[in-house]
Amino acid sequence: MPEAAAARRLRRLLNEAQMVLHQHPANQQRDDAGRATINSLWLWGAGRLPQRCPDQFSDVWSDLALARGCGRAAGSQVHSLPDGAAALLTQAEHGGRHLLVVDALQTAVQYENGAAYRAALLELERNWFSPLQAALAGGRVQGLRLQAPTAYGMLSWESDRRAQWKLWRRPQPLAAIAQTLAAAAP
Repeated sequence: MPEAAAARRLRRLLNEAQMVLHQHPANQQRDDAGRATINSLWLWGAGRLPQRCPDQFSDVWSDLALARGCGRAAGSQVHSLPDGAAALLTQAEHGGRHLLVVDALQTAVQYENGAAYRAALLELERNWFSPLQAALAGGRVQGLRLQAPTAYGMLSWESDRRAQWKLWRRPQPLAAIAQTLAAAAP
């Protein structure tokens, strides 16, 4: 919390927000339905934003507000996520580092729907992974990094054009990857 006068002003605003939330029709409906009401806000970071965030990516492609906001704060060009890698490769400028935030598996994971997860994963393979791997092999893309948060930790995979010549590497079965992630879990 800020100090002195700023803290008093912030507490007054929070008190007003609580009263507005308490009287809001949506909260009345939640209460009538036996659901928890929304009765406060959690504010933090009473400091100043930096002048500019580090710009690791020339472009950010996402439909998620958080990813788009972070991209804007970093000075990246922000775009809506296209339907697949083929559309992305025609829209994206050659060169630069591009961040894609694809949340196609999120709903299936949240609702623990195995069939929907499998269908979404197959669609990711068809629309994103296979075309990007082909673009990498064909030299249209210099490198790929896939990062996927899991219940056990971050699953990361990287590849570049040289990786296709590493024929001695055997693919890891999914069970081995899961065991590695589970062993690394906090």
